Amino acid sequence: MQGQRKNGSVNSLSGFTLIELLVVIAIIAILAAILFPVFAQARDKARQSSCLSNIKQIGIGMMMYVQDADETYPGALQAEPTINGGSTADQRKPLDMQILPYTKNDQIWSCPSDAAERVPPTDGRLQWWDNNYKAKGIVRSYGYMSEVITAQYSPANGGQRDPNTGLSNYTGGRQPTDTPPNGKSLAQVDQPSSTIALAELWAIGDGDWAALGYVGGPHASTIAGCDVWKLAGRIPGPTPATDANSLPPGCGQANLKPTVGHGGGSNYMMADGSAKWRTYKQVRQNDMYLFKLQKPATAVTP
Repeated sequence: MQGQRKNGSVNSLSGFTLIELLVVIAIIAILAAILFPVFAQARDKARQSSCLSNIKQIGIGMMMYVQDADETYPGALQAEPTINGGSTADQRKPLDMQILPYTKNDQIWSCPSDAAERVPPTDGRLQWWDNNYKAKGIVRSYGYMSEVITAQYSPANGGQRDPNTGLSNYTGGRQPTDTPPNGKSLAQVDQPSSTIALAELWAIGDGDWAALGYVGGPHASTIAGCDVWKLAGRIPGPTPATDANSLPPGCGQANLKPTVGHGGGSNYMMADGSAKWRTYKQVRQNDMYLFKLQKPATAVTP
């Protein structure tokens, strides 16, 4: 474009052309498309690390409990009289309340990535062992391992839970006078560092309003039976029984969507209190090997 004349010459005033502006915008868009997923992955990795730290703290608290309980793990949903106006119909005490005197922190039960939609804590169907937690509404993202279904045990026992899995048996008793679940002893676990004690559990399916829980209440505090369908990294859909992505025999929840987890897997606490990240295929292989207390000497399929 023409400028003003000065000293007998003409100065050209430069500027961006439309094409140049569009090129710059296109470059910015390309860079954003490349960097935004990287930022998202970095953010999820940070949340995964925070979640793993939570599980480590829970593991320390549980191992302190075990030492004080003559080397016996907590019973799943131990029925004790509720406190602070808690439920009278369901007086089961979840793991988070059992080991709270050791952890001194109820916020560690919430994974930063857990955005699963729950019924509000004020929902009248929810039961509370400590009714003060209804107002707190602290999301619980982890479930304690009870006995699950395996191929090795179920054919001979009509699909019942394998007593060689989980750190406690499971009972539906809801009153202190009912037969309580029994935590298993440390001596029953031959490889504590390779035996799962706690897993991320924030999956809901099939319209089950109680599939997601809060600290202070019994709902979704325990993994038992076919609940392994909820484990992160499992790909929904039917698969052959021999496939590493399959569910144990007799479990019909293959199409339900599992916990989102982190990077195709999930954080787990082991029976020695340590914390590890594992894929579903790793925890499913060799007929739920990582859930078994006494490890089989030979491979068991599926």
